[in-house]
Amino acid sequence: MGRFLTVAGGVAYAGASIGSLAAARALVPGSPDEAAREHRGHVLDGLDRAKWIAAGAVLVGVLLEVQEMGSSLPPRRVARAVLLFVAVASHVYSVMVVKPRIRYYSERMLEGGEARNPWRTNVERQTVRNEMVSLFGLVLAVTALFMG
Repeated sequence: MGRFLTVAGGVAYAGASIGSLAAARALVPGSPDEAAREHRGHVLDGLDRAKWIAAGAVLVGVLLEVQEMGSSLPPRRVARAVLLFVAVASHVYSVMVVKPRIRYYSERMLEGGEARNPWRTNVERQTVRNEMVSLFGLVLAVTALFMG
């Protein structure tokens, strides 16, 4: 059961990560159209929920695999568990640190009406950081899945 949860959660996590990276690129964050911005937010929120569920499955699966009493774990399983843990930690960092910053800067950007809004630079910087953290987590999750 633990192996199934680990693999299924890892695959779902990787799929949601790929989907969120593709949606972030396809849906322009600075779009003047309010409906497009709202749609982008709903799509990315749904993918984040899927990543949370997948991350929970990965953690439960890893804990069930590691719980085998009286047996030593092969180094391969330990390495995979560490990679999956760091992948989930990167998602937590993205959701708990980077995304609130993006929301805060976006609110400030919408308040200012000038063409050269200084908050826009902060939004773009945090968006790039979010994409890089998501890509890092995706690479770790895929690597862990290939480690078997």
